[in-house]
Amino acid sequence: MIDLYTSGASHQTDGMHYLQKGIEAAGEHTRLRKINGNPHEQARACVLWGTRNMHLMGKYETVYILEAGYFRDRLSFYSLGIGGLNGRAHFNNEDSPSDRWIKHGVARQPWRHSGDYILIMGQVPGDMSLENIDINQFYTDMLYQVKNFTDMPVFFRPHPLALQKAPEDIPILPARSLDEAFKDAAMVVTYNSNSGVDAALAGVPVYAHDIGSMAWPIAAHSIKRLFNFGYPDRCQWLYNLAYTQWTADELTRGEAWEHICKRANVIELQSAAQRLNRSH
Repeated sequence: MIDLYTSGASHQTDGMHYLQKGIEAAGEHTRLRKINGNPHEQARACVLWGTRNMHLMGKYETVYILEAGYFRDRLSFYSLGIGGLNGRAHFNNEDSPSDRWIKHGVARQPWRHSGDYILIMGQVPGDMSLENIDINQFYTDMLYQVKNFTDMPVFFRPHPLALQKAPEDIPILPARSLDEAFKDAAMVVTYNSNSGVDAALAGVPVYAHDIGSMAWPIAAHSIKRLFNFGYPDRCQWLYNLAYTQWTADELTRGEAWEHICKRANVIELQSAAQRLNRSH
């Protein structure tokens, strides 16, 4: 039995329905639950949208996380991982082949070696990916770290869904689309925003502060390293990224579930071995 939890938001509920069909096509029994519902006594695993309520899920052997995708139109895809959000999830995607990127991917631009300004990317305060971080203090800290290395202008781009303004000492980039904002950017600084993925696809060197960033494998992890950027090959990162997200049809047909369960089986076997060792 697999319990699928939803808050009732339409995109979340649609994704759960698609995934439910795919799980049942694999021969599993499922049950859709409201987030405040009680776990089924026979349920061995559950699916959540995001991790906001993950602390309630201690009963389950495996917790799957369904979320928006990471490239192209993010709401046209669903990511499916195990045990965490974004870069903290297991996706069973190490050393993935190129087929899904060829099928679903987008053109990547050559790495850029110049630009007119540094761009600090805003995120939504209170977002699940920002647990235990003062994101406004982060912006200010990054400004002063960047200024240790360059006299280039530094701008802030607020997240379009955030109500907050930039910290007083960081000017806001004049309103532009994300593509336009990246067009003249020399570098992009993020905490763990998915804009790091967009920046890397646009060829802009990116700093990611948190391992939860999906750009982490090809990003600089210190501001010093950003200014001595290694311009890594992005091919394998993109191939792996394509195995983190799925279309509605792929969820419904069970392709995503079949793929991720290969990883889930390994985790369950490891968990069983740990329980056995503790019993001795």
